[in-house]
Amino acid sequence: MSLLIRHWLALAALGAALIHLAVGAGSPPAVMAALLVIGVAEGAWAVAVLRSDRLPAASWAVVGALVPVAGWALLVTAAVVMSAPGITSGLPAIPMLAATLLDLVVAAVVGRHLRSRAESEAEAVCTAVEASLPADIALVGSGAPRPSAVASPPAAASAIVPAPAAGTVEPEATGGRYLVGVLVGAFVVAGLVTPALSLTHAGEFAVPHGQHSTLDLDGIEGEHGGH
Repeated sequence: MSLLIRHWLALAALGAALIHLAVGAGSPPAVMAALLVIGVAEGAWAVAVLRSDRLPAASWAVVGALVPVAGWALLVTAAVVMSAPGITSGLPAIPMLAATLLDLVVAAVVGRHLRSRAESEAEAVCTAVEASLPADIALVGSGAPRPSAVASPPAAASAIVPAPAAGTVEPEATGGRYLVGVLVGAFVVAGLVTPALSLTHAGEFAVPHGQHSTLDLDGIEGEHGGH
């Protein structure tokens, strides 16, 4: 997996972590505890991905990304079946949808990476087993003549020639294209996370930009003038 895709996954996990932490801050105690644990785990995995040159705990990452998705789906299903909207009263729909989308992206990409890696390992094992077998094993008992010793060296040479080309690894892009890719991923994640955070209970109490509190200098001067 390329460096850019790993960092996209880290951004997605970090965005989901921020949403879960913000939603958990205004939820009932039980839901708050679960969302705080999930948010901290997602944030820790995102930091680990940024610090590592591979995907740490990839299998656990898939499970961890699907846990909040499954939990929220169960709560919504229970609220609909039991006609009890209070079950999901502390879980705003749009923020949870944004976090679910980010978690599903992480689970899908990491799951595909694990599948391709397993297929590559299985193919490598099969290739190693075939290479360890004698070249004329298929001719035993068939009555066909065995290949001559003169013809075997060219065949071996032709099998060895492509090996160096197959073993070459392309360097990861870390220049301008990588920076543009990271910026695009950051803008996409921010476009999902920022509106979602504003719709959480914690976001309702956030001070809007340009409206930060200022000191009441007139009141202070009036108090000093009365002494």
